[in-house]
Amino acid sequence: MGTSSPAVCFAVTVTSPRAWFPVLTTAFTHPWVTSYQVGFGPPLVRAHDRLIAAVARANSALQKLEAYLEHCYLDDGQRRRLAQLHRRLLVRRHGPLEAELIRAATPDVLDLTVQLHAPRSAPAAARDEMRGLDTRPGVGPDDPPEHRTGRFWIHLADPCNLRLMEVDAVKRKLTDPDTQAVLALTVPATGADLFEGWLRVWTPAADCDFARLEGPVSVARAYRDGVGV
Repeated sequence: MGTSSPAVCFAVTVTSPRAWFPVLTTAFTHPWVTSYQVGFGPPLVRAHDRLIAAVARANSALQKLEAYLEHCYLDDGQRRRLAQLHRRLLVRRHGPLEAELIRAATPDVLDLTVQLHAPRSAPAAARDEMRGLDTRPGVGPDDPPEHRTGRFWIHLADPCNLRLMEVDAVKRKLTDPDTQAVLALTVPATGADLFEGWLRVWTPAADCDFARLEGPVSVARAYRDGVGV
């Protein structure tokens, strides 16, 4: 994310993969957000004819995101095909890779970046809300914007983040693990309190919950229906 600050991960629990788009739309259009970026790369771009047609009908970045989620991630057959293709592309480029390095390349496939306002220079409505929550973010208007920039992760090979679901703090937030999914949000430690305050504001209305995971998250290989991720 353009910063050497240690990362903090928030695991945002959603009701199902179908909730990805409405949840991300709520997040990206929230008043605390100063900008967001949605980017698409190989192997998603022009992956198949139905996707191409849906993207051609889209009039905004969010509508394009909806098309890509629908036709590349929620279509399980296409998702599996694209995950295999992504793995082959990376191995062709870099040689044999560990699974974690393939997961780390997710933003090259689907980039979901969000930047928050600095509390002391935010628009009045957002600034008052930030002050009311007493987030103590430790970031000011002159600090690098990277301190207020986070990234959501949806992995082709593990879109529901089954591995994070095995973390105890995340398990406690799940009400129906068989149908729910987890959106991972990584942020620099310097802005973690600010992001936690932001999540507390909008996640209840979006039917979400979240867990804050400090430090590196070590998770075991997870399986669903006999398939490892």
